[in-house]
Amino acid sequence: MISVVVISSFLLNISAQEACKVIPEALQGTYQGDCKEGLADGDGIAKGTDTYDGHFSKGLPNGYGTYKWNTGAAYVGQWKKGMRNGRGKYTYMVNDKEVTEDGLWKNDKYKGPAPIKPYIIRQTNVDKVITQYLGEGDQIMLRFFYGGSQVRDLTGSQIGLENQILNLVMEGSSGTEFFRTNEIGYENIDFPFTIKITYNSYNQLKTMTINCLLEMRIDQPGSYLIQIHNMGIPGQSQ
Repeated sequence: MISVVVISSFLLNISAQEACKVIPEALQGTYQGDCKEGLADGDGIAKGTDTYDGHFSKGLPNGYGTYKWNTGAAYVGQWKKGMRNGRGKYTYMVNDKEVTEDGLWKNDKYKGPAPIKPYIIRQTNVDKVITQYLGEGDQIMLRFFYGGSQVRDLTGSQIGLENQILNLVMEGSSGTEFFRTNEIGYENIDFPFTIKITYNSYNQLKTMTINCLLEMRIDQPGSYLIQIHNMGIPGQSQ
């Protein structure tokens, strides 16, 4: 009786795997992994004429995974809806020489090397810094956030609850400064570019102000959007 139960469970598992479809024809053959509503969904390995080992969504490579073509070419990196999207490394042979395309991908096309992240020299009482590379150019834009919401007025110089950022001063190594109500930055800058930002922000209860400092260097030319987040918690530094 015990043997029958084991065999029945084994057969059910085989049936479940066979019912789990992988959409790309080159990966159709065998599949082992997570399944949802009859489609590969989650972590799995699909083997057909090509092989994919990684994350699936609705039957397609989606997330992070390794794809190996029957030609010997391979891609390791991020996927979206069955196409290479995000950061990844693709290697293949041309005239018996290995070629590598390592960087950013969009809609299955190689867009070039990933940008070099700005280097944070000093960071005091700044909770989080998010840098977005916008493409070619010579501009840096800074936006400030307090408690998760963007600060709409950066002109505050007096203590008041309507201003979450006070006494804002920035020093850039080159370029022309611009100062808007909710966004500051530099344009026409030369690289490498160094910027030092000092300001005051509130603690969580808004009963006192905190001295904040961020100093960073950007080596790769381009246009950047930098988000600076404060949560009102004093004493954090990096």
